[in-house]
Amino acid sequence: MYRKRGSWEELATMQRANDRKHLRARIYTAVELCTHSDLKKMIEGNNTVVDLSPNLRIGLLKSYADGALGSATCFEFKRFMGGEINPEEKIYPHGKRMIELDELERDIGEANDEQLNIAIHAIGDHANRDVINIFEALVKKGNRKFSPSSFRLEHGQHITKEDTERLAGLKDAIGVCVNPQHLLDDVSKLQELLVPNAEEEKDYFRIKSLVDRGVTVAFGSDWPVAMSCPLLDIYVAVNRVPKGGEDPFVPDERVSVDQALRCVTVNAAKLSGREHEVGMIKEGYLADFTITNKNLFNIEPMKIKDSHVVMTAVGGAINYNKMNTHHILGR
Repeated sequence: MYRKRGSWEELATMQRANDRKHLRARIYTAVELCTHSDLKKMIEGNNTVVDLSPNLRIGLLKSYADGALGSATCFEFKRFMGGEINPEEKIYPHGKRMIELDELERDIGEANDEQLNIAIHAIGDHANRDVINIFEALVKKGNRKFSPSSFRLEHGQHITKEDTERLAGLKDAIGVCVNPQHLLDDVSKLQELLVPNAEEEKDYFRIKSLVDRGVTVAFGSDWPVAMSCPLLDIYVAVNRVPKGGEDPFVPDERVSVDQALRCVTVNAAKLSGREHEVGMIKEGYLADFTITNKNLFNIEPMKIKDSHVVMTAVGGAINYNKMNTHHILGR
């Protein structure tokens, strides 16, 4: 089922919107890993991406190493132990690979030979280990110039301490896009389905340990599975309090507001290969910015969830405005 070309159809929709001047955000879109040859035909020379316009970039390949925690299909070293396990539980007691490992390794290797950027969905610790192993072997092969946008773990929800250290050693070639919002719901699922002890819990939703080791970590919402709301991602990463709870889950993995903001700005730009033009307010960069009603550095961390966006601009053009800007813009 991962051989569909749905993402190419979505790209065509975005292209039409762009041609009609209706695309008002910057999009970095991905297509299926198995279609890497089609993507390579669009990209000239040794480039890794193609900019169809200032607002539309293509150059990322996506595939899946496993499923999800809630359906007990993420690929884990530990056996699922409780709750209403998926109907295939007797066949897949540890979750499952969504694509056979040799097939995934082949597709990633071929795409890497074509100098293309690759993102692999990996949630369980076994799935993350599989993908890191493949990426590490290609880095050692060394047939291209690597950057954190070359290889990407998408989700990276359950990463062992051992693999965290390996990622630190591979930080110049592998980035991690995490989804803090999933912590809100998945902590209860985790405790029901995998029943981790206190030591095992440290391996779930690692953020600070990756950031502190210099790994490029960006936040993604995983929309439409979760809300497309960077402020909520920041709130969760800084506080780590699950829904219905009062205490933080693995508090040592909380990040600072500054670190969280970097994950939705500078680091997000790095993982899309645009750190030279977006991700910060700087002379010569594109004027993409967001204004919130509160200074996130001056409020209590738990109150971040009560803040909201009052203005956004892309390339200096205001796309959203809920504030009086006349005195700011001199109009």
